[in-house]
Amino acid sequence: MDKIGRNDLCPCMSSKKYKQCCGLTGKWEFFKRSGYNYYYEPFVLNELLSGDEIFLNFYRSERKKIKKNVLFFQSNTMNSSASFGHIGDNREQHYIQTKNIQIPLDASFHIAHEIQHLILCDEGYKMLFLKDNISNSDSGLNKYFNDMIYDPIVNGRLKTFGFDLLNYLQSGDEVQEKALITNTTEEGMIWIATLYVKKFLDYKNLYPEILAHEVGFNKLIEKNYPELIPVCNDLLRIVEANGYQTPSEAEASLRATLDCLNFNHILILLDV
Repeated sequence: MDKIGRNDLCPCMSSKKYKQCCGLTGKWEFFKRSGYNYYYEPFVLNELLSGDEIFLNFYRSERKKIKKNVLFFQSNTMNSSASFGHIGDNREQHYIQTKNIQIPLDASFHIAHEIQHLILCDEGYKMLFLKDNISNSDSGLNKYFNDMIYDPIVNGRLKTFGFDLLNYLQSGDEVQEKALITNTTEEGMIWIATLYVKKFLDYKNLYPEILAHEVGFNKLIEKNYPELIPVCNDLLRIVEANGYQTPSEAEASLRATLDCLNFNHILILLDV
């Protein structure tokens, strides 16, 4: 790309001159060289903050609870609306990555979801990571277990702000039902087992008396993968026995899950 002039508007879209923004900090060029498209948070969230009252109320209440710096990146290769992660050897910065430079109104739940995940991190909830000696960086095992525990917490909190949790869950079900039939690898079986627990805990946010086998998505799992149900029930018993709503309960459930499935040599639980 052409060299950015000192008096040009900063490409991060902060509305400041480059010399007063990323030309001073080096942030935009540093991340661009690393393959990230960095953008100024208020610009990324402008449509949501100006056009979605539920998101605005959520943001005003919750954003300040994130203690670490949060970077917003845009990616042209994403399938989902957004994801979160951490940068640095000690995970000293958070990031939220999106497929849109500016988030459209119909993605408000997705962005609030990632923001709430970062709040959990700063509240002391530990997360599972692949151990350094595991060469398969494409593995999603850690994400499956993290999502099993933390997505229901996040979604329950978002429901209290007025976000449409039922629509969010049903949309997710439609996407995951298609993958359910084709994901037949060994790791795919673990994903399905964790989904069984996650779907139950998610729908309990809406229907407190519902049972795991009454969830529509779980009926599909029982129909297509009856051999997995003992594993699903083992994971469910672990979570019900240890809890998951507090950092200590969530840690106990994740550690017991690793012990149950003998995954301690693959995954490690760390502060973020």
